Amino acid sequence: LKGNLSKTNLEKWLYSRMIPESRPLYNSINKYLKTINHYYLDNKPFWQNEENWDGFAWINDGDNENSVIAFRRFGDDGQELIVICNFTPVSRDNYKIGLPFLGQYEKIFSTCQGTEDYKTVISKAGPLHGLKFSGDFFIPQMSAAYYKCTKKFKVKLKKPCGLKYKNKKHIPKNL
Repeated sequence: LKGNLSKTNLEKWLYSRMIPESRPLYNSINKYLKTINHYYLDNKPFWQNEENWDGFAWINDGDNENSVIAFRRFGDDGQELIVICNFTPVSRDNYKIGLPFLGQYEKIFSTCQGTEDYKTVISKAGPLHGLKFSGDFFIPQMSAAYYKCTKKFKVKLKKPCGLKYKNKKHIPKNL
């Protein structure tokens, strides 16, 4: 190794001496790291409010039987991410977690490739983990997935016994 030892020259030199069979692995790892950096910079909840609890809230931190955790990350502008991590070599299908909104949650990033069929989750009414709504997720083995609520649905209040109210004065206060 002679000449100028700049970082670029060193990388080229190392790459040229790599075993040819390992180059595809190197390229895929490099692409993966670029993708992670791209998502990190584009999604403010990843990096805003890191120094205090305003940017973080647990959804489920007590499922030691399945070794799964779920939490929320918040950005300054109101953006929010749902993060689900599975620390076992067993995939979890229809894994329920509490969700803050009634809506459509899109997977924006996953550490596991090949799970494109499970990109969207529609939440439903029913409290879980201290939140008003819940959703069923597929969580691949040994992975972390990041979801964002891309479409919020309006919550419809049901009137008891099919009653019709002509004006708001007649609506009971407990509805």
